Formats: sequence, C-alpha cells, structure tokens
Amino acid sequence: MQTVGILPWRGGGTYVHGGKRAFDLALVICAAPLWVPLTCLLWFISWLEAGQGFYSEMRIGQSGHLFRCFKIRTMRRDTVRLCAAYKAKRDPRVTPFGRFLRCSSLDELPQLICVLRGEMSLVGPRPVPAVELTRYGARQSQYLALRPGLTGLWQVSGRNALPYAARVALDARYGAQLSFLEDLRILRATFSEVLRMSGR
Repeated sequence: MQTVGILPWRGGGTYVHGGKRAFDLALVICAAPLWVPLTCLLWFISWLEAGQGFYSEMRIGQSGHLFRCFKIRTMRRDTVRLCAAYKAKRDPRVTPFGRFLRCSSLDELPQLICVLRGEMSLVGPRPVPAVELTRYGARQSQYLALRPGLTGLWQVSGRNALPYAARVALDARYGAQLSFLEDLRILRATFSEVLRMSGR
C-alpha cells in the first residue's frame, strides 16, 4: 500500500487505542439498514442526472496510507474539481440534484464504506488529497496521526466559510482533545448542520 509522510507515535487512552474504532463499527453497522438503501437511491438519481453515480479520489489517511474516498457525484460528467477545500457558491458544473446533495451533505454518505474498511473514522480531520497536505505545514504529523473523519470539528465550526489555516488549527485542536464525549458532541452538532442544510 502506498504511503505519504512519516507518522510519529501518538499516545492516548483506551478510546484512542481501540475504543474509537469499535464505536465507529457499532454505529455504522447498526445504522446500515438506513444508510445503505439511501446511498443506493442517491447513487441511482445521480447516475440518471450526471451519467455517473459515484465520484472518487485518492486521499491521505492515517500514517500516510493512500485510499480511495467515495462521494455521490454532484458535478456533471467529466468535470474535475481543482481544489477539494474550495467550493464555489454557484458552480455551473454542479447539477441541480448535486446542489441538494451538497447542501444536505448527503453526497458524503458513501464514505461510510471507508469507515467500515478502517480507512476513515466517523469523526476526525477531513481527508485531503496529497497536494493539500503541504498546507498543514508543521502540523502534518498531527493530521497523519488520526484516521480522517466523515465529519469533524471543522464541519461544525463554520465549514467552508473558514480560511484553510483555521481548518488546520481545528484539526490539530481535535487531535489534542480527542475523547468519546468530544466525538459524541461533534456527531450531535453534525446532525444539526445537516438539518440546517449548511453544506455547499
């Protein structure tokens, strides 16, 4: 498996070393009767509209392992997003259904497959492509110490309205205060953001 960067040893309690992974699996498996058929339905609608149901891109995971990250496709077929961190408010490449998916964040449901495979966690830093890891500067090791998350502190603290430097700082802050209660708080706040349709 390809890797990028070097992972320093990171301490932590029981939750970090096993408990967090067990929590991810329990929640994703128990919720499978809901998210699996919903993902299939969203894939089918996107396929009808855009000609492709999934969008995938290589991202950097824990310890620098590269993995394929999936989303429901929101852009028209054969279009390429130049920067994963930037989303224009009115991008003509985004389909009408894609705009709904982005606002609701439902385009990210397929990432639960990555959680099942152990490449992502429910909560953590956003998975970034290799070209963006350099923007973490001296904090790259803090990003590489964790599994990327389906949601995270950045998503419930302003999302795309925040500059990239603030996103990096929030990822570092999350890693420093990682705990079961913090993950529960972020997951609860994420549901509120989804209901508010605050995505872009």
